[in-house]
Amino acid sequence: MQDITKKDEHQLQLARLEWELRQRRELAAACNELVASKDRVAAAIAAARSRLDALAPHLKDVLKATKPLQECLALRLDEKRDETRTASLLPPPLFLLYSNAYAYSDVLGSNVVTVSISGDEDDARRLEQLHNIDNDLVASNDSDSDADNNDEEQNKKKRHHRTSKLSKQEKAEAKKKEVLRKHPLNVLLSVKVPDGTALTLIFSYLLHLKIIVVKFTVAQPKPVTGVSAADVLNGHCILNELYPGDTGNDSPHPATAFVLNSVGISETFQYFISEVGRPYIWAQRMCGLDFMSLVVGEQNINKVIEPSRSLSITTVENFILTLKKRLKSRVELMRELQDLESGKITPAKGDMTCPVRLSGSLTQWQSVGWPEYSQSPSTNFLISEGLVTPNDLLYRAIITRQSAKLVAMVALRSDYPKVAPIFSLTLHWNGTHHSGINDDIRDIERIINTDWVSGGDNIHGCLSNQISKLLTCLDILLETSGSSEFPPDKVMLNPVRGRNRVKPYKYLKQGAGVFVQY
Repeated sequence: MQDITKKDEHQLQLARLEWELRQRRELAAACNELVASKDRVAAAIAAARSRLDALAPHLKDVLKATKPLQECLALRLDEKRDETRTASLLPPPLFLLYSNAYAYSDVLGSNVVTVSISGDEDDARRLEQLHNIDNDLVASNDSDSDADNNDEEQNKKKRHHRTSKLSKQEKAEAKKKEVLRKHPLNVLLSVKVPDGTALTLIFSYLLHLKIIVVKFTVAQPKPVTGVSAADVLNGHCILNELYPGDTGNDSPHPATAFVLNSVGISETFQYFISEVGRPYIWAQRMCGLDFMSLVVGEQNINKVIEPSRSLSITTVENFILTLKKRLKSRVELMRELQDLESGKITPAKGDMTCPVRLSGSLTQWQSVGWPEYSQSPSTNFLISEGLVTPNDLLYRAIITRQSAKLVAMVALRSDYPKVAPIFSLTLHWNGTHHSGINDDIRDIERIINTDWVSGGDNIHGCLSNQISKLLTCLDILLETSGSSEFPPDKVMLNPVRGRNRVKPYKYLKQGAGVFVQY
């Protein structure tokens, strides 16, 4: 056959046609087999889908029937399903925070830590869909950029005519709202102490600035009496310098100032804190964000920081324990300040610094602002040495005994009672005396401020103990002055000693008690 086809073109053509017919028949058979297989698979899929569709109502009925059992066993299965569905819409930093905080809530119990999600779920879903569409259109937008530029030039006059109706102020306001826009969903973390006081933190994610901001609410089981006592349970007051130097007054992201300037906003981020919340560094780390290694530059100014799971796990655990300890200390301080505002001084149990009768009395206790504190002559040295800053809690105490009046300016650090309060004194009696011009006042300040151990985190009442000691020192100072207005009623071995005429401020428990010099 091969010899024939080589010599005869007609036979070669016939052989080719026969081979093509045979191939077509084989392909047609294979195609028919594949179509049949496709039909069988489609039928199986349709049957499975039909079974699943029929199963859904039965599952709903089963879940509905188990609700009484869930309520009896205190199971939150329905709520957990809804929360899990909502959590999938969170941005990655907030999702990391939610998952880790939820785990610690399960361990510590809902009576200590609770976590939830708030916000508009529909807006979050639309935002996610727009984000996915934007990612899908990146390539096509790049390829069509030239055409878009031409269209933009052609429609420039029309767009200018439409937008000219907006004033510059309205445009600036729109830009500001856009650059400060938050994700529709927030994470709520609540920490509660045994007395029922709870601090709820609201974590939000700024979409364009790519940072976490925090707002807060405080729930108290009983109304707080006293202005100064209520201030210490203010949300920012509790969170201020929870970690050293972290006041939340500025954005930790180095690109924030660049982004604000790029849209024509001249104000710093601190100007918008009251509107959006405070960007504490611990809040960024709880969400796995660490901006320490990010350097602002032309190439990486828009670099996206990927959340770190290990950083979030470590920070969330430490933060919950630290905040719980801070909140408990503030509740104790609140009670202490309530007593002081009412003129009641209650030293801590076991305090033996002043077990004698006190002649003076606390006639006033109130909080003061930084301007008033800094204008007092007795505080100049403390401010110049950086021992007191505007971030501290500032108070004024007035102690009186007949014609003598002692004004004490008191500064409490944010981590009280870990660090004892600092007192600066001014005595109004036979003139005005403070530590800068009077050795006796300087000695009393040294005793109150430096010869004192607060006892660490677990001992409260440090402030009341200091005030009790201050009342004792005032009595000793006045009773050793030789004035008939203040006759001695305490046992003192030597009223004065040495060339500087040092007073006996140290109490010794010998017999009925005796005062000696340090």
